[in-house]
Amino acid sequence: MRRTIGRAIWGAMSVTGFLLAAAGLSGCGSESVMLEAKSADAVTQETSLVVFVRPGKAFAVEMTRLWDGDQFIGELKGNQKLEYSTTPGKHLFVATNNTGGSAFLDAEVGAGKKYVVRGHVFPAGFGKAGVVLVPLIPGEKADVGPNEVNAMLAECTPQMKDPAKADAYAAKLRPDLDAAMAASQAGTAKTLTLAEKDSW
Repeated sequence: MRRTIGRAIWGAMSVTGFLLAAAGLSGCGSESVMLEAKSADAVTQETSLVVFVRPGKAFAVEMTRLWDGDQFIGELKGNQKLEYSTTPGKHLFVATNNTGGSAFLDAEVGAGKKYVVRGHVFPAGFGKAGVVLVPLIPGEKADVGPNEVNAMLAECTPQMKDPAKADAYAAKLRPDLDAAMAASQAGTAKTLTLAEKDSW
């Protein structure tokens, strides 16, 4: 099922991705607080590493904002990734954008383990873009294999928050997070799951 959803989304993206950009729905007017970073891709025995990735050029300028609960992690455009080191255990990852799109990932991450989550952006009606957080899971029924995941990670530029600007920027985005939480409570936001065993 996840494979079918992923292919359908990517198919729609390839046909209609330029429409949102042409319509000015990318949020280009907002100033990002992300900086290019060096890829560490490292995890310790005391932490978990979650790599959020936005491969491809479809909807490339549409921002996907990422949260760990109410903590702002950062934001990504197309062909970018964010390596997020966090504490092992349960997390609720949230994705938002500037057109009201939102998605949730109910995650359980393990110590010393690495996880990969792909952000899908897709058309969601006139003037709107949707977003889904899809965990890439190893195994026979996986959407993509190890070689594809490694290529995906290699093609994307690592990003990090600018610590001098991130808190003020996140405060401005807080209404989007509040709206996403309301959508979740109403059952209208997409929620997927990431299990501790789904590490790479």
